[in-house]
Amino acid sequence: MKIIINILIIFLILTPLNLEAHKRAIYNLIIDTDGGQDDFRALSLFAASAEFNINAITSVDGVLNPDETSSFVKSLMEYLGHDGILIASGLKNPNKTTTTKYREFVFPHWHKLFSESKPINQSATETMYRVISNERKATVIVALGPLTNIKQLIEKHPEALDKIGLIIWYNNTRNISESYNYQSDPESFDYLISVNAPLKLIYSAEKISYTKTFNDDIKQLDNAYANIWYEFHDGMKNHRFEVWDELSVLYLLNPIMFKESYSENGLPLLEPSIRFIPEVQISAILNIDKSLGGVIYNEIPTEGQWLVSDSRNWTDTIVKKFGYPEFKIVALTSEFHSHLGTYSIVGAKLGMRAMEYFHVGLDEINVISYAGFMPPLSCLNDGLQFGTGATLGYGNISVDTNDIAKPAATITYNGRSIYFELKEEWYSKIENDIEKLVNKYGLDSELYWTELREISFQYWLDMDRKEIFNIKEL
Repeated sequence: MKIIINILIIFLILTPLNLEAHKRAIYNLIIDTDGGQDDFRALSLFAASAEFNINAITSVDGVLNPDETSSFVKSLMEYLGHDGILIASGLKNPNKTTTTKYREFVFPHWHKLFSESKPINQSATETMYRVISNERKATVIVALGPLTNIKQLIEKHPEALDKIGLIIWYNNTRNISESYNYQSDPESFDYLISVNAPLKLIYSAEKISYTKTFNDDIKQLDNAYANIWYEFHDGMKNHRFEVWDELSVLYLLNPIMFKESYSENGLPLLEPSIRFIPEVQISAILNIDKSLGGVIYNEIPTEGQWLVSDSRNWTDTIVKKFGYPEFKIVALTSEFHSHLGTYSIVGAKLGMRAMEYFHVGLDEINVISYAGFMPPLSCLNDGLQFGTGATLGYGNISVDTNDIAKPAATITYNGRSIYFELKEEWYSKIENDIEKLVNKYGLDSELYWTELREISFQYWLDMDRKEIFNIKEL
C-alpha cells in the first residue's frame, strides 16, 4: 500500500510537467560532466526532457579525461538527434589525485557504443562564457564532476558570475570533503565559495536503487533515449545501480520532492524529502512518445473513428516510425493548411529537426524561410510555423524573397545560425511528382488533390527528418 501511495503521489507531481513536442523550456542549461556512469544517465534524461534548453555540454577531468568524455558525449548527442548542442573540452588537471577505479568500470560501456574518436577543439571555459553571454536569461550550470571548469570560467570572466543563476553540484555524501568530486579538485570548490558563487549541493543520505529488472523494462519504451539507456547498462552485472547524478534532473523537474538544509559552512544542501521509486520518474522522462495535453486538446487521436478513413491506413506505421510528437505536429499543420501536402510536411519536419538539433524550447529561436510565397513550395512556411513554434503573430519568422525560392530555412538561437535545406534528391523527386499530377489532372481537378493526398502520406512515411536535410552552421 505504501508503494502504491508513493506512486500516486509521484504521478500527481509529475503530471504538470508532462513533456510536449513543443513547449517553453523552464531552464537554460550548461552541463559539465566528467563522463561517469551516472553522468550518462543524467545526460540521457536531460536530453529526453523538453524542460531544458541545453546550450552546451562541457567535459571536465574526473572519472574520464576531458577528451574522452567530450568525444563520447558528442556521439551520444548525435545519436539522439541533438547534434547542434555545443560540446567543449576542459583541460586535464595535473593535480588530480583521485582513484581511477571508476574510469576502469565506465570506459568500456561508453566505448562499446561509441568507439569512434571525435576530437573536440572547443574550449570548455570559452564555450561556457559564449553561451552565458548570449543568453537573455540566467543560466543554470549542472556540475556532474569536479568544479574545475567553472572556477576557470569565473577567474577569466568574472562578469559571467552575474548571469549564472544557479550551480547544482552532485556529491555522494553530505560531508563534502569525502566526496569524489571534491577530492578531484578541492581548490576549485574553495575558490567558488570565496566568490560567493550560487552553489547548491545535491545528494541523498539513503541509497535509492533501481530494481534489477529495470534495464530490461525500460527497453520496452522503444525510443532512442530508452534504447541507448538500455544498451549502455546492458552487461553491468553485480554492480550497484543507484540514483546519483540523476538527482540533479529530478530536482529541477520536481523541486517539491526535495528538502533544503545547510552544510557546516552555510552551503544549501538538497536532499529527497520523500522515499521515491526511481523507475516511475525515470520512465516518465524517457517515455517521450506518450500522448500529451495541449492548449485546447488533451491529445490528437491516432486511431479509430476520430480519423479520416484513408488516414487509418497510415497512422499506426507513421507513429511507430517517427513517434507521437511528429504525428501531432504534422496533423495540426495539415488541419491549419486545409489539405495534406508534401511541402507543408517537409516544413513541419524541418522545424522539428531544428528544434531537436538545438534542444531548445518555444520562443527562443528566429526563423528565416527561403520558400517564398508561391505555392506549392511556399506551403513549407505553414509547416515551419508548426514545426518550430515560431509564428507570424509572435514575429519570430520571416520569408526572404531576395533569391530563388528553395525548401530551406535559417534557424537562429543563442547567437548561432544554422542553415537547413532539403536534400536535392528529395526536392527533385517531389517537384517531378507534383508536375506529373498537374499535367495529368490540372490544379482545378479534384482528382489532383485526391492523388496529392495519397502521395503526401507516402512522403510523410518515407522522409526521416534526421536524414533528409543538409545542415550547415553559418
